[in-house]
Order: sequence, then C-alpha cells, then structure tokens
Amino acid sequence: MCERAIGRSSGFTLMEVMISFTVFLIISVGFTMGMLAALHTHTMAAEHYRATSLCRNRIQHARVLDFDSMPLLAETYRPVDEQGNVNLGPEGRFRRTTSISNISANVKEVTVEVSFPRPFGKLSTRPVIVKTKLFRGM
Repeated sequence: MCERAIGRSSGFTLMEVMISFTVFLIISVGFTMGMLAALHTHTMAAEHYRATSLCRNRIQHARVLDFDSMPLLAETYRPVDEQGNVNLGPEGRFRRTTSISNISANVKEVTVEVSFPRPFGKLSTRPVIVKTKLFRGM
C-alpha cells in the first residue's frame, strides 16, 4: 500500500489574508495622517505668509503717506481681502488692525496686526504683528 503524501494546498488562508489586510490598513492610515498633517501645515504657513505681506504692505503705505496724515490709517479689526482692500463680503478673510502712536513730535510708531484664517473658518488666536517707527522727513 502506498501512502499518499498530503501536502499543503496552494493559496492563502483566511487568517493570512486578514493579517495582511490589517498591516496594510495600519500603514495606509499612518501615511494618510502624515499627508493630512503636512497639508494642514502648508495651508497655515501660506496664510501666515499672506498676513505678513498684508502687514508689510500697510507699513509701506504709511511710509509714502504725509507724516501728519498717518493717523488716518488707524483702524480696528477691519476685514480685508488678500490684497489688503477692505472687503465686508466673504473675501474679507483677514482682520487688520492698524494703530499709530506718537513717540515724539517727529517720530510715530506704526503697528499693524493681521489675524489670518485657520481651517474650519476660525481666525488665528495669535495675529501677525509688524511694528516700525517712522520719522518726519523720511
């Protein structure tokens, strides 16, 4: 009598498939979370850069203005768009505050604060702040 060798049949068992799927799922979720974090960081950095540009543009505007007219730039929490234009509509995503302080008769300090949008429609809790001192005759 001849015994027939019973070998393992080809293919995967259900347990092997489940373990492989679980490992793949864990790796995929980790990769997706990393990509979402990178996207969030990129978006926040871009909005921070836009807010910084708005501050610098406002200070440049103060530099070309007549020294005695600078107090006209003062504003509080004004909605502006990406170009710095006042916009009360949905394009006014940034909030800009400009304050002018008299240091002396010939020196004024210009402070510009811009709050930028965060995901889900909220504004940043820490605005971008740029300050400079301007002298009469500059």
